Amino acid sequence: AGNYEFEGTVEGYSKTVKLKLKIEPRVSIKKIDDIKVQIKVGDSFTLPAQVEALMSDDSTKEVDISWTPSTVNTDVAGIFSFSGQVEGYTSEVSLLLIVKAIPPPPPPPLSIKKINNIEVEINVGDSFTLPTQVAALMSDDSTKQVAISWTPSTVNTDVAGNFSFSGQVQGYASAVCLLLTVKAISLPQLDPPIANPPAGTYSTAQSVSLSSETSGAIIFCTIDGSDPRTSGTRMIFNGAITISTNTTIKAYAKKEGMADSDVAIFSDTIEAPPVGAYVYSVTPTILYEGPNSPGILDPDIAFINIEIANGTFIDDISVSDIVYENMPFGLSVSGIEHSGNCLYIYIDGQATNHGASDSIDNLYFTIRKDAVDGANADLTTGNISIIFNDSQGMPW
Repeated sequence: AGNYEFEGTVEGYSKTVKLKLKIEPRVSIKKIDDIKVQIKVGDSFTLPAQVEALMSDDSTKEVDISWTPSTVNTDVAGIFSFSGQVEGYTSEVSLLLIVKAIPPPPPPPLSIKKINNIEVEINVGDSFTLPTQVAALMSDDSTKQVAISWTPSTVNTDVAGNFSFSGQVQGYASAVCLLLTVKAISLPQLDPPIANPPAGTYSTAQSVSLSSETSGAIIFCTIDGSDPRTSGTRMIFNGAITISTNTTIKAYAKKEGMADSDVAIFSDTIEAPPVGAYVYSVTPTILYEGPNSPGILDPDIAFINIEIANGTFIDDISVSDIVYENMPFGLSVSGIEHSGNCLYIYIDGQATNHGASDSIDNLYFTIRKDAVDGANADLTTGNISIIFNDSQGMPW
């Protein structure tokens, strides 16, 4: 390289011809930058056939380049290196190809799939606050606490009952139901009253006492089978109850601060011992002196008809089976007739004393027990009267 000057002559030309030659230095490649390319899987990419080179005179020039490897596969994500050779450039040119995987599309925004209704049970007076958040099942099946507002927004736990609240959650079309059950506080319940003697069947009247195992309890009872909790005939038990007939006692115990007991039922049956034969009726109960027959009873009514119940007279009953008291002197039993439970006693004779003042009202008959089938004891009639009249006529 350098500047050169030459002189020459030309035939037929008197002057000298000058030639100036300037030889520039040869231009070479000073530098080629490495290359870095980033694409996505599936993008089209071709290795460049030329690259820009910085020349020795600080100019730039596109120069041909060949690559190893010479082909590119962009179907697979990864980092791939290529080595480039440029004629007249001793260094290799590096091309780094980054093939990035295509990111999945962003998931759709989450939405609320479901919020369960809520049921809460508390006692009267318990503290309860409506929740400010509830668990929501999201569209991706995850759960998330979400804010909720309630209508009504306040709670009163001083009263027992079932109370409903409607909850609204932003982005959820349905209402969330909260059912609050406020339970009355259960008081301890009294045991039912106890009867002594216990309910049962007895042959005699009973004196029944009622008691409670809880001190201070008041016992309400009825003896007519009605409900002692509501009946107008109920009474407070304060002494033994005498039971002489079949009776149903119903009773319950009551005390402040405790729940009433259940109603106890005591059924008492009084079965009296079997009743033997007894005198059912006597007719007539007044006998009169006959007309114009001093001291002699009127023959139309000079007999006593005794009818018994729960028994019959034996077939061979006789006058000897009958005893009478206070018969006026001179009168006596002259004979009897009987049929089943009926006995006729005939009175005959003449009273020794038969003035009006000799009338009586205390004649009675006793029939021996052995003369009556079904008798437990001798049978006695009530008092029978005999009326005498001084005028020898009937008193009427």
